[in-house]
Amino acid sequence: MRSITFTETGFEMAQTPRSAASPGRQAGQPPTARTGRGFASPRGRGLPFALCGTVLALCFLATGASAGNVPEGCFARAYSDDHMAKVPEQSVVQMLALVEPYPTELTEAQIFLKVLFREGGQGAVNVVPGTWYKQVLFCWDGPRDKAAPLAGWVTPDALTCYAECDGGMMQIARWDGSKLDLRTSGLFVDEDGGECEGNAFLAPEGQEAVTFRLHPVDLNFCVSQ
Repeated sequence: MRSITFTETGFEMAQTPRSAASPGRQAGQPPTARTGRGFASPRGRGLPFALCGTVLALCFLATGASAGNVPEGCFARAYSDDHMAKVPEQSVVQMLALVEPYPTELTEAQIFLKVLFREGGQGAVNVVPGTWYKQVLFCWDGPRDKAAPLAGWVTPDALTCYAECDGGMMQIARWDGSKLDLRTSGLFVDEDGGECEGNAFLAPEGQEAVTFRLHPVDLNFCVSQ
């Protein structure tokens, strides 16, 4: 199980033994309530969006920088009305990702993700349009279980990020200094203040997986949201 204690310098997460994380959900598989905490976080030093703004000394991430193959900084996208009209199955209208290297014996990076949905489309289940949802993911180089068969959408050598509480999986599919592609086959997300609760789901829009292309922005943009 996971316990989080918020402090003035971020949050601390107690580590417990972990079971196998859920692989990405298959296309067309309806989301079901999370029944367990299949992923136990490493003890963390990362800063959620709101707390980061109050501890600026710990938030000097170089926007669009990179530590090896790990992007670092704030990445975002607000999809235009024209884009949404061309992609009617998409439900995500805004996405923010605060990414930082997080080198431990278990992890290489962590992502604080926030998503805003519209009404309609095939990319959201059990969400309230216009409400921000969030998720925290911890990333490894490649899949966690090297012996397990890979889902068809997974790139073997990409950073693979796992959400807590059997919340799903996301990959950093591409990072070239100007574009960050995040790919997922589905991800549970929580409202602000929630912790592994509810059944809100970022869905792959009727596909096996969906990719969101974000771009580097000023760190304050992530902090202020």
